[in-house]
Parts: sequence; C-alpha cells; structure tokens
Amino acid sequence: MGSHMTRQEVIRTARLAAAATLLVAVAFAVARIGHPPPARIAARKIRPAISLHHGEARLEPGGADSPRISALSSAKGTHCSLTIPNGQLLQQNGGALWTRRANALTIDNRSGFAVVVKLRDMMLGHMRASVFVAKNSTAIYDRVPDGRYVIDYALGNALDETCSTFSHLVYAGQLGLLRFAAQDAGRETVYDRQEITIPPLADQDADTNAIGKDAFDFD
Repeated sequence: MGSHMTRQEVIRTARLAAAATLLVAVAFAVARIGHPPPARIAARKIRPAISLHHGEARLEPGGADSPRISALSSAKGTHCSLTIPNGQLLQQNGGALWTRRANALTIDNRSGFAVVVKLRDMMLGHMRASVFVAKNSTAIYDRVPDGRYVIDYALGNALDETCSTFSHLVYAGQLGLLRFAAQDAGRETVYDRQEITIPPLADQDADTNAIGKDAFDFD
C-alpha cells in the first residue's frame, strides 16, 4: 500500500503539472510579444514610396498611404498645364529694376514655331528675363534696364511642366550683344528700342551661334 499514491496525491500532482504547463505557455507568449519575428520587423521598415521631384522618380520612406506618392508614368515628359499668351513674361530674375517701364525689346517671330527669348547679363551670363512669343507673332517687352545683354532664343512646340522652356527644343541659338541706353530729354526720358527677328535676318545671322539645351536652360 505504501508504494501506491492515494487519490488525493494523484489529483495534487496533476494540478501541479497543469500549473507548470500554464506558466511555460505564459512565459513563451510574453517572449514573443517583446521580440517579434525578424521577417515581421523587416516588413514594417521597408515600405518605399515613389514621389515626384522635377519629373524624376525618387524612393523615399513611407508607404502606399504616403501623401507624396504619385504616378510616374503620367508625370515624366508632361507639358505646361497653363495657356501661355503671346508676350507673356515667363521668368524675371533681375530684381526691382526689371519691374518698371524702361527700354523695349521687340521680338518678331517668323519661325513657324513658338519661341522663348532670354535676356542674359553680358558680364555674368545670368538670365534676367525670359519672354514667350507665339508662332508667327510679335511681342514687345518694355522692362529692360540700361545695359548690355546677350539674347538666347529657342524654338519649340510645347512648353514643359515648368512652363519656362520647351519639352523638346527644335533649335536654340544665341544672338550677338544688344546695348540698351535711355536718353535724358529734359523733362522726360526717351527709352531705347531694339528689335530682333527670329530666325535672324541676314544682317543678324553673322552674330548668331547655335547652343545646346543645357546652355539655353541655364538661369
């Protein structure tokens, strides 16, 4: 009889075994909560999103729910969404002097394409103003301060998404130096007026050089 367990001892042993099993299960669950599997960690960290930056795809942190995600296929090579009228000033980097009425540049576009004309500072080469001239049209820009300027021009069909240059340049060239100088005539100022024709006329052609897209787009 001494080698056999009583009913009470059997019940007590079973309860202790069940309690030990429960403790092991709880400890394992706690360990899983504190240390997720490596695969799940990687899935949370690597969620790249595509954002638009000057027409190029860039990978940035985020996910499909990121507000910066956009469709690249419809962005690259897009055209200006605005209707640009003839004579529209596209860019002006010359400061306050270029906001007041002054000397005038008349642009006669006979090329059969739209034209963007840029006035560049002769000394530094920086673009001071750019003007859009529609196909077979004439435009006058009358905000040119006294000074010497190099004229760049480009021919194309459609402006790109920046609305400041063409998606594809048919041709780009640089005219010779233009000098603007207003004259003081007593109580009033007589402003200088210069005119260019695109394509250049015979007397202008000798001073014309072809330039590349990068040179034209430089501001």
